[in-house]
Amino acid sequence: MGWFLIEAARKSNAATAEGLDEVLQTIAQQPNGAWLLGIMALGLIAYGIYTIIQARYRRVVNV
Repeated sequence: MGWFLIEAARKSNAATAEGLDEVLQTIAQQPNGAWLLGIMALGLIAYGIYTIIQARYRRVVNV
């Protein structure tokens, strides 16, 4: 999605900026698109697990 936003800014045309749906469809249409989407999904799952662990064990100190 970031690449599409950069391209839209470079071309000075906001209409070329695509949403998440178009970005995921573009990635899926690439030769290794299924693998790329799988890697992205694993990254999001790992980040979710990380934030759950942080929420559970982080100490909040009142100053």
